[in-house]
Amino acid sequence: VVAWGGETNDPPVYGKVYLAIKPASGLTLSDATKTFIKDTVLANRNVVSVTPEVTDPDYLYVTVDTTIKYDSTSTTLTAASIESLLTNTVYQYGQTELGSFSDQFRYSPLLKKIDETESSIESSLTTVKLRRTFTPTLNVATSYTLKYSNKIPTVNGIPQISSTQFSHFDDNGTLRTNCELQDANGILQVFRTSGSDRIIVANNVGTVTYNSGNVALTTFKPTSITDGTSNVSVTVTLDSNDITPLREQILLISNNDISITMIDTGGTGQTTAVTSTTTSTTATETTSTSSSSY
Repeated sequence: VVAWGGETNDPPVYGKVYLAIKPASGLTLSDATKTFIKDTVLANRNVVSVTPEVTDPDYLYVTVDTTIKYDSTSTTLTAASIESLLTNTVYQYGQTELGSFSDQFRYSPLLKKIDETESSIESSLTTVKLRRTFTPTLNVATSYTLKYSNKIPTVNGIPQISSTQFSHFDDNGTLRTNCELQDANGILQVFRTSGSDRIIVANNVGTVTYNSGNVALTTFKPTSITDGTSNVSVTVTLDSNDITPLREQILLISNNDISITMIDTGGTGQTTAVTSTTTSTTATETTSTSSSSY
């Protein structure tokens, strides 16, 4: 459980105190349980002038993309077997080191675990990013605030924000499919690709505050989600490889966010790219549907 006063919110909400509660199993409490805690457990304990609000934790997902150089002549294991071991290493790091309030992601300890996974591994190059998922209202221009709470770098001409795909009308009123989000000098744009070119569909659908890590969609109006779900995932590049959650935020590593590329330096010299999924069971991701955040 983590609690904080509404006056520390952005924007401030005076007269309220918030409690984010992570259940013993699963990711969120049911609405009935939240109501019971508020109206029964807290009713006789709170100050009359202060209203308690029970909320869900704010989950953010660390994505891990690792390229491994290994020598196949120094091991009896196949590339697929080593890849499976590496996937489990990353997944287990998330299970043991993350998942609670204030748990920070530390880059160096994960790298050490990766390099020590199997004796044939010579080196690794790992990139981490931060992803969160929200549920947009289709066909309605709506505002959404996505707080990453870690600094996003600014690199001229290189977008630091990416997303899963959706359909969206362009600025001339034509419906475009397979669209994505990108940033350009602090402005959020919707684009589609034609060959290797990026074509702007909507020139301004929000802003990015790089220093605070806030992504604010202000006129986002998708008509459908390409993968058939109701959610859009937005991933940001980070200024630091160490990630610190803010207050009610919790960091997780989903097994779908682990990507391993194997490069054999001693045998065939072949590269085997695999987007890894472990067989471990994780709870369903939570999504944000609110146009404001506490």
